[in-house]
Amino acid sequence: MPFFWIGAIWFMVTVGL
Repeated sequence: MPFFWIGAIWFMVTVGL
């Protein structure tokens, strides 16, 4: 599921920042 990974990565990046 590409969308799932994109959302997960985006979420992690947002939390990281």
